[in-house]
Amino acid sequence: MKFTFDSCFVRSPSFPFRFSFAQYWASSAILLILVTWPLWWPASEIGQSGIGQYPSLPWFSMLESSSLFVWLRVLTVGCLVCLFAGATEKISPRRCWVGVVICLAFSFLLDQHRLQPWAYQTAIYGVIFASCNRIWERRLLTVLIVSIYFYSALGKFDFQFAHTVGQDFLSQLLSPVAGSLPAIDPAVATKLALIFPSIEIIAAIGLLLAPCRSAAAWILIGMHATLILMLGPWAADHSTGVLAWNAILIGQAYFMFIRSPDSETDPPPLAVRPKPMVAMIVVGLAVLAPIGERWGYWDHWLSWSLYSPHTSRTSIQLHASCLNRLPAGLREHVLEDRDGDRWHRVSIENWSLTSRRVPVYPQARYQLQLARWIATAAAIDREIRVTHSSVSDRWTGVRIQRQLLGKRNLWD
Repeated sequence: MKFTFDSCFVRSPSFPFRFSFAQYWASSAILLILVTWPLWWPASEIGQSGIGQYPSLPWFSMLESSSLFVWLRVLTVGCLVCLFAGATEKISPRRCWVGVVICLAFSFLLDQHRLQPWAYQTAIYGVIFASCNRIWERRLLTVLIVSIYFYSALGKFDFQFAHTVGQDFLSQLLSPVAGSLPAIDPAVATKLALIFPSIEIIAAIGLLLAPCRSAAAWILIGMHATLILMLGPWAADHSTGVLAWNAILIGQAYFMFIRSPDSETDPPPLAVRPKPMVAMIVVGLAVLAPIGERWGYWDHWLSWSLYSPHTSRTSIQLHASCLNRLPAGLREHVLEDRDGDRWHRVSIENWSLTSRRVPVYPQARYQLQLARWIATAAAIDREIRVTHSSVSDRWTGVRIQRQLLGKRNLWD
């Protein structure tokens, strides 16, 4: 059997199906925006008082202006309109996806928290949908999807995952039969936790090989279905957005690698537009940039560090003497003082899940900016201390920590 470059990325058509992958992804993006709507349209920006509301933290301080919230609403609505237009067209028009990319880019600039993995993924997909015909679309999407699973798996071959999140996954998976099993030795449990990233990386490699592609896709479907079972409200009770994204990725595996494309609705190869140089450059950067994640050159979520606890982070603590000055919406996320030193940790994780319905952005830089906002909003000076932790070592789990005491030192 002759092996060609095209055979890696294009399957032979077997039956007609007119619903394109671009339409599927547009509809999925709308669903994700709806289930995480406070992230895109916070209550403080729709005429409510905003007391204790989770702040919108822009990439650049010059963007911190209340007038920008008006544009935020316009851009959000514009993004939704573009996505709806893409979902209703037989073949999503180029202008629609260009609009989606522009709206998402502005939304990311206005609030770093909106750089959810699925939103970043949608922006890259938008570039591909806007500049490629179906043949190049499938090629570039395949490369990007493989890189997502590869980096996601690589981030889990890590001391922290094997001893924390991996153990939680293992416990959830074995919980139905835990009573009938003997206790697992901790050293063995650590090795068993690495089964999860092993399966993921095997599936990623399988997507590159035409004979293995369908089998790899079914493995990914099983993986995401298992994650939904482990993270659902009946188990770990994770956020709705995470569960919805896993369900959508099940559909992605089917549409991209199991269902054959309809040749009758596909335009002839390279006949509609020239080779998509812009999309190739964007995908190339998205594939290569995560290499620098461990050294701080690229953000964790943008490097597909998913369910990987090795990420950098910031712990925010407030002294008991200033708690009465906090907004009510924030005060309810201040934890009890368990060691009696009168310092209380702020659970920014719970604050984000409650106010934004998404996990907090896992980057020490962003979380430090959140600490600065708290200190300024509550007029706190010496009553705040922050522990800034680096990315953990892959082999030992050790982090480099730096403690900052007082508002003034938060800008050092």
